[in-house]
Amino acid sequence: MSPRSLLLALACLLALALAPAAAQAATPVIGYGDQRAEMFSDPLFTGLGIRDSRVAVEWDTFRFPDKTARLDAWMAAARTARVRPLVAIEHSWTPGRARLAPTPAQYTTLIRRLRARYPEVRTFSPWNEANHASQPTARRPELAATYWRLLRQACPGCTVTSPVYLDLSTRSSARWLATFKKATGGRVRLWAIHGYGDLNRRSDRHLAALLKQLPGQVWVTEAAGWVAFGAGWKYDEARAARAIAYTFTLARKYRAKIARWYFYQWRGVPKGARWDSGVLGVDGRPRPGYAALKAGIARR
Repeated sequence: MSPRSLLLALACLLALALAPAAAQAATPVIGYGDQRAEMFSDPLFTGLGIRDSRVAVEWDTFRFPDKTARLDAWMAAARTARVRPLVAIEHSWTPGRARLAPTPAQYTTLIRRLRARYPEVRTFSPWNEANHASQPTARRPELAATYWRLLRQACPGCTVTSPVYLDLSTRSSARWLATFKKATGGRVRLWAIHGYGDLNRRSDRHLAALLKQLPGQVWVTEAAGWVAFGAGWKYDEARAARAIAYTFTLARKYRAKIARWYFYQWRGVPKGARWDSGVLGVDGRPRPGYAALKAGIARR
């Protein structure tokens, strides 16, 4: 065999050897987000083998002992379950404080306190659904860009996504995204997005268009099948299960671009609530969505 042929053969063997590793690396991570610590001790959760979770943390958490206690409990439960947290900073849920935005000094102090109190947390989203009308950053994309920079400065070595962008498919959201990208100098290469509408309509039209605008890697940090949502999505557990199954179809289709998918809401709420995406019922029994979730994790 000539030297050239030998080198070619060796290159082919090396490519074959690396192919399984490449496929393994491209397998998307599946996480689960919920605000309640009880999820981590539920055998139905532990049996899924999920090792990543997400929690929204109000920026004024440490001003209120009850909020601090709830976050302490959540972090302790995640630690016991050996689950890695993704923390998304959120507006205050205290009445009268929802529109307040932390100053740069307050924001930096928050990140330092989170890192000191929970040193295991090294993955962050600077602000949750930053372009949504309920957020103090909705009309201030430059402020969201500031939080992104401050978090990276306060936590060197941490994994920091973009502020979470909610794909509302509106002109105002498109302008928000363009302004945010300009304010960051186009340097963001890890994006966090939410796009419930596509998933529940079993379409990827808006998702595909959005991905073209986001250079680098993407994480979907909330995904869910709506059991019920507002007036337009009446209670339907089977429809929610189909949306979850479709989400895994998209996870396979976009595995080269979207590295992580976090589902949201573990246990459901009583009928009549505005939002319900739980894969378990109020009584803790699995809904059809749980079977779809379990099957999707097994096949991904």
